[in-house]
Amino acid sequence: MKFLFLTDTHIRTNSMRSRMDSIADTLETKLKEVNFLAKKYAVDAVLHGGDLFDRPDVTVMTVSRFAKILSELSCPLYAVAGNHDIYAHNPKTLPRTMLGLLDALGVLQLIPEEGIVLHGDCQVQLSAAPFRYDIDRGEREAYYVKRQNESIDYHILMVHGMLLKKPFIADISHTVIADLDELDADVVLAGHYHNGFETTFEKNTWFINPGSLLRTSNSTMDMERTPQVVILTLEKGKEINIELVPLVSAQKGDLVLSREVAKDNELRRENLERFKQLIREQVELERYDILNVLQELSKKEQVEQDVVDEALARLADLKETQDEED
Repeated sequence: MKFLFLTDTHIRTNSMRSRMDSIADTLETKLKEVNFLAKKYAVDAVLHGGDLFDRPDVTVMTVSRFAKILSELSCPLYAVAGNHDIYAHNPKTLPRTMLGLLDALGVLQLIPEEGIVLHGDCQVQLSAAPFRYDIDRGEREAYYVKRQNESIDYHILMVHGMLLKKPFIADISHTVIADLDELDADVVLAGHYHNGFETTFEKNTWFINPGSLLRTSNSTMDMERTPQVVILTLEKGKEINIELVPLVSAQKGDLVLSREVAKDNELRRENLERFKQLIREQVELERYDILNVLQELSKKEQVEQDVVDEALARLADLKETQDEED
């Protein structure tokens, strides 16, 4: 079986300060090229690694425009939810989001965490680890999805988490590949980290992140890299084949990313780091995250999990209301 994998499209209509082009037009061109590549490589399915949308409540006009393009795919589209697709980092809010709407309408299919099995010239299980507030904290159980049965030839786990090849900023929760125990997955397709990383094979598993399809920052890495997709070929009894395909329609970074904004962002980052350092000298930085505070308090006070879940749901409702007012 053959798959096309892409991630972090961040579909939106309004342009952002970092870009000099029309975001919507650029995204439309790129997604039409994805449709072309899906036909060219005769893939059995397209897989999306999360953050299909830039926010859970993008406008109906935007959803209509891009749902039409996605529905023109020559094969099924399977997706996992990213942090921008849901409210308050809570996957349970999906039914109230535009990603959930596309799932309900059959434009795409959200992969359940326990996985689904696709039947072709081999049996492939697709499993998902959608973004949630604790995906890269604690035991990281989201990465340890099991095969449903022994007849599965290949197991693909799609993860929207901060999965990286080397340690990252201490204040940002992340998971280093080398720190994971051996997984029950042949391939891990990762999103969320926009720069992507070099495809690597560790502990009998392939780890792949081609980077975001939409460059949203003005970093040197975003300036220099070309958005790309992955063609993954799985044949029973043969080695896994992985091909990275750069998008022909993606313009060079200096043509679409503003260097002036990049300079401003660098200055802001320096100021932010100084501010963080001042805070670290007084308190733990993570205590400014209400979700972290809630989790810490619930553990200390031994609050029942259903109570914690209800509190998180109410926070999600509050966040949704605030977004609507904005």
